[in-house]
Amino acid sequence: MIDHILPVIDGQNGPIPGVDGWHVSLMFPQSEQRAPDNGAAYFQISDEPGLSIRPAIIAHCCWQADLIGEVWQQTLASYYSLHDVLEATGMWREAPIEPPELPLVTEFHLPGLVAADAVTRQSLRTAVQAIAWGLVAA
Repeated sequence: MIDHILPVIDGQNGPIPGVDGWHVSLMFPQSEQRAPDNGAAYFQISDEPGLSIRPAIIAHCCWQADLIGEVWQQTLASYYSLHDVLEATGMWREAPIEPPELPLVTEFHLPGLVAADAVTRQSLRTAVQAIAWGLVAA
């Protein structure tokens, strides 16, 4: 799947190969020179193209040590901003204070994912892993 997802990563958004009706949209932190930092990415998966206000999965990926602190703080801020929705659906769990080791991949499964069938949920979790490894390898 990684080979099939690389063109989508290069384009920063598009349909997820092999998972009909689902799309990924990627964003990269920018350096002070406004160039994308190659070492971290944020992406979301939804049932609509482009950035969605109702994503099914939100993910952060970091593979560069000097960005881990910033990425982890963004991860926690994103996660805590979802507290009310996740608590109302019984999906809330406390997050660890310290980031895990590199490469870091965090996934937030939101109510839109729960509504998908089991095969689609598994395919999307596999897509998150393929996107993360595609980013690291690129």
